[in-house]
Amino acid sequence: MDESPRLAIDFCSSQSGSEQAPSLCSDPPDSRLHWDESLVTGHAGIDNDHRYLYHLVDDYEKAIETEQGNAVAGQVLCDLATYAAGHFEREEALMRRIRFPEADAHRAEHDRFLASLGELVTAYEIGSPGVPGDILAFVRCWLTDHLVGWDRRLVAFLTAHRQQERQAG
Repeated sequence: MDESPRLAIDFCSSQSGSEQAPSLCSDPPDSRLHWDESLVTGHAGIDNDHRYLYHLVDDYEKAIETEQGNAVAGQVLCDLATYAAGHFEREEALMRRIRFPEADAHRAEHDRFLASLGELVTAYEIGSPGVPGDILAFVRCWLTDHLVGWDRRLVAFLTAHRQQERQAG
């Protein structure tokens, strides 16, 4: 059996994307991922993207819970991967524009997420047992940890950057 899906889960629990914030991956597996105001970064565009990503994760969770079939869950996974890649491109453009000092490490987190998700989707497509739940656990964990770690640091830097520009201008 291919161990790559488990590696993605292990990566999530050991590389949360934030050295400062504790992992939020301790949610019981039966709890639903939901957006709440504690997840707001303060940047409207980033927060709107995050809300939509949470919506897609919820759609995926509903699809596997209600056994809507591989076609529905597979389409939601495709939508999630596509939207996440677009979101990452928007964040990375912002990081370049403001010269975010942690941009390379932040971008590497995005790359690792997409690679791990890709491995899990491949395992899903070949029908590896347990993969739908592994994907859900990985995405829930990574998304929340990344948001409260890396993305909040990005927004804090952006806020300070904007204040400096106002004071200088």
